[in-house]
Amino acid sequence: MSLLDDVSIVVTPNGYNAGELYAVKPTYALGSEVMTNGVFNADDTSSWNGFYDSFTFTTDHYNLQRTAGDARVRKIFSPALIIGNMYIVEVVAKSASGDNILVGVTNSGDIQAELAVKTTSSSYQSFTHTFIAGANTTYATLWNGGSNSNVDYQSYSIKQVTSADMDVTRASAATRVDENGLVNYAEIVGGEEITNGDFATDSDWTKSSGWTISDGSANCLSGSGQVIKQINTLIIGKYYKLTLTVSNFVSGYIGSIGNDFGGVIAQANGLYEVLGTATSTDFGIVANGGFTGSIDNVSVKEVTRDNVPRIDYSGGGCPHILAEPLRTNLSNQNVSAWGVTNITKVLNDTTSPDGLNDGVKITATSEIQPRTEAGGGGVPVSDTKYSFSAFVKKGNTPYIALSRYSGSQSAIFNLDTKSIVTSSTENATIEEISNGWFKISITQTVLATDTYNLWKINLTNGSTTNVGVVGDYMYIWGGQVEVGSFSTSYIPTSGSTVTRVQDQFSRDGISSLINSEEGVLFVEMAALSNDGTTKRFTLNNGTTSNRIILQYSSVDNVLNYYFVLSGSNQCAISYTLSNATDFSKIAIKWNTNDFALWVDGIERGSDTSGNTFSSGTLNSLDFDGGTGSNSFFAKVKQLQVYSTALSDEQLIQLTGTSGTDFYESYAEMASALTYTIQ
Repeated sequence: MSLLDDVSIVVTPNGYNAGELYAVKPTYALGSEVMTNGVFNADDTSSWNGFYDSFTFTTDHYNLQRTAGDARVRKIFSPALIIGNMYIVEVVAKSASGDNILVGVTNSGDIQAELAVKTTSSSYQSFTHTFIAGANTTYATLWNGGSNSNVDYQSYSIKQVTSADMDVTRASAATRVDENGLVNYAEIVGGEEITNGDFATDSDWTKSSGWTISDGSANCLSGSGQVIKQINTLIIGKYYKLTLTVSNFVSGYIGSIGNDFGGVIAQANGLYEVLGTATSTDFGIVANGGFTGSIDNVSVKEVTRDNVPRIDYSGGGCPHILAEPLRTNLSNQNVSAWGVTNITKVLNDTTSPDGLNDGVKITATSEIQPRTEAGGGGVPVSDTKYSFSAFVKKGNTPYIALSRYSGSQSAIFNLDTKSIVTSSTENATIEEISNGWFKISITQTVLATDTYNLWKINLTNGSTTNVGVVGDYMYIWGGQVEVGSFSTSYIPTSGSTVTRVQDQFSRDGISSLINSEEGVLFVEMAALSNDGTTKRFTLNNGTTSNRIILQYSSVDNVLNYYFVLSGSNQCAISYTLSNATDFSKIAIKWNTNDFALWVDGIERGSDTSGNTFSSGTLNSLDFDGGTGSNSFFAKVKQLQVYSTALSDEQLIQLTGTSGTDFYESYAEMASALTYTIQ
């Protein structure tokens, strides 16, 4: 029997949209229609019952008029909805008077789930609402919520949703390492908003005096306040990315109108990229300061960064899903603005990890502490762990050091050997990124006696942190100071601190995809750090009483498997990994009197006594303990849920470190399905 026959959920780093990480299996699908007589083409008052105010059937719709209290019509579900499953409701309705259209499901009296839309329309529109069926989901319900309101409903449809797509929540932008080894934002870029951005013709642009279009560019001579623009191009409040090329530059600068792309976009030849929120529907470039020069290849595209899952390629090989905690980069300036001592600094001297030409060259001018200093937000919080990181690239020396400004804690790195030469910090790491760039970091508890939250990058002779060699140079980029016991992905700053919100992954309403009585959960994953916290991945029913827990323990490198039934552990199996931050293939099995933990092809623990859940108990998959606590901060290459308790031979095949035909087939499938919805 093939493993493919038993797998019910497969999630890998493949297709995604803002707020969603798409599952390979099962793909999104809708079941058959649950509602009978949901199209109101005949009077069906025998099953649709109105109460409160006026409820009438007219030709092809029900009309609900409210004068006081509530106007509602409902119909009992038959057959009943399945508790724990996801459903989507769609109604077709109109409200010419601009009143509230409400649709949902209720118990005998109270609203259990609802969608409310206030609209004015003389024609029918479709409205949808997705919900998880609960114990009180008894009635299909229509009602309106406006005083003296009048709403017409034409149809009501309800279907079960079958999908393991993960809901992704992170209300902020976040960076990752992409497939080309570049550090950039996880984002979804929309279509082009600009017409004739290459200025192939003298059209589509509204020009004030001073601007001309010729020879494939827009040209300006001594411009001060002159604008070239396009009308009704943007949507106010949307976030956009502007790119353009400046050539033939002589003097002045260019900015923009109708958005917050910044006062000065460019004041030299080159390719420029800026982002901002539209404050007007018009987009324009304004010439200032006597600007003389040309622009070309103007592009404006909507960009979505909040809630976009991060498919990260750091470490090379297959990508992984990256889930990190909330962090703030306390260094409110990038490395180009840091202070220097006994070094020279050349800005924009090499291509940096983000692919732009903004790497900074630093050169030692003295043997005595050649360094650049990063601020970390004023006076530090005493007895608190801080992590300091930066991207570095070898110049004529492989040696670089990170250190505290006050205190003796430091670490020296050798980029040639990709190693830590020496460290007196609590933790030091080095990670190769791409194109000769490395990310290095240190972690240290800041004591009450430390007055300044300052950190240093030192050019060193390789043996003593504070002693350098005159003429030695190196490239740096992207420094970060953050509160935390390990360094996280880069959070760009420029003039102010920036916070990246926690990544959260979950999917509920999937009781039909989880066999609560027997099965296997398989995850290929690595912890972000051994940081003394408990990190849980669970199958659950929204409570702590019934859940299957796979966790990294608060004890370094310890992996735990718990099967919790009605608040009681049916199994508690532990195994010590050689290093929790390395990827492992892990499977946990459950069946009555048959529980086991498998890691990298070997059964690491078992329990032959215990009960499992009744059918339909589990309905959620979460990167946390099931109720939001003990968040699962880790890297995940793949996860699967199986509907049967696999045999030992199958578990060897599934978790074996040499790989299996099954894994390769899904890797190929995931590769073929890699896409984003734009």
